[in-house]
Amino acid sequence: MEHKLFSLQNKTNHQGQELAVLKTKSLLVDQNIENLKHLGSIQPLQKLQTLQQEVKSISTQTSSLNVKEQARGQDFIALYTKVQEQEFASNRSFANLEYRIGTLQTNQTTSILDLGTQIDILQTNHNMTSKAFDTALTTLKKNQSKVFAELESKIQDSSIRDNQTFIQLQREINNNMELGSYFTIY
Repeated sequence: MEHKLFSLQNKTNHQGQELAVLKTKSLLVDQNIENLKHLGSIQPLQKLQTLQQEVKSISTQTSSLNVKEQARGQDFIALYTKVQEQEFASNRSFANLEYRIGTLQTNQTTSILDLGTQIDILQTNHNMTSKAFDTALTTLKKNQSKVFAELESKIQDSSIRDNQTFIQLQREINNNMELGSYFTIY
């Protein structure tokens, strides 16, 4: 009987140990279930973090685009300033050209008046022969033709320079506008 009692105690101890192991396993299963419940609530957090990262990326790209837009604005302002400077230089060239033309017209008028005076002097000179008069008149006409030819040449040269300046300015504007539209598209 003692033996049975001892055997029974061993079985009871053994069953107690098995019960403790089962309780431990039960606690682990409960803990795993709780972890799974929390895992379900972690996934939306992970999605939220992913969305936050995407928002940061979009914000960075937007900032980059803002910087590029500001740079294009500065380029446009520089181009506009350059156009204004070119316009000022062209206006100054035109004013200079008008002054030169006015001076040439005054000189021409003076030359013509001087020519008339010289002709009057020649006509009043009784000792001058007809041939000498014709020679002097031809010389004066040649001088007048030279003055007119020089005037016409200077006007043409000035016109060509101004046209080249405007053509170059237009090319720069077109190139910068094409560059600006390229950055706007991309």
